[in-house]
Amino acid sequence: MRKFRLNPRPYAMLRTSSLFLTIFSVLYALSFEGIKYSFNSPLLMLALIFLFLFGYLTTKALDGLGHAFRLTVKLFYLLIAGCVSLATSALLPFKSVVLFLYIGGIIMMLAYLLSFSSSILNLGNQFNFSMLKISSAIIFFSLLVYAIIGAIPFSFMIFVSGIIIYFSLSRLTTSSSR
Repeated sequence: MRKFRLNPRPYAMLRTSSLFLTIFSVLYALSFEGIKYSFNSPLLMLALIFLFLFGYLTTKALDGLGHAFRLTVKLFYLLIAGCVSLATSALLPFKSVVLFLYIGGIIMMLAYLLSFSSSILNLGNQFNFSMLKISSAIIFFSLLVYAIIGAIPFSFMIFVSGIIIYFSLSRLTTSSSR
């Protein structure tokens, strides 16, 4: 009987993208100053660069994994538009139009993260990894936390989820290379 060999490259790329997601969450939390939630633009720009890198690597990794992950691949352009909208709103002086740009960018970013959460849940079901399923639930609830409480608890939850994804996928890639 022939043993099934798993291609570890897409999963290694997903593992790397989870590191970018973790770095994004830390920088995004640090970009807020105090209770007024005024933005520190250089940190926010750096956070958005890491969010873009996360989306790019995730898209490249999930593109080779089959049709079950196509929604996340197709929503990458939504993430790009969200990053551009958030960057534009951080650089322009505050006006009502800028607020709409900011809210639109946040919605696009959260939509991509929701799709990523479903992809991680699909991976967790595929390999029966409970930690990936838990990480997917954390991402989903972090989106609700962002809408209700704010960005800093959201960033903490995304940080925890990114670390869980990293270690779960590390376990998957090391077990497949043996």
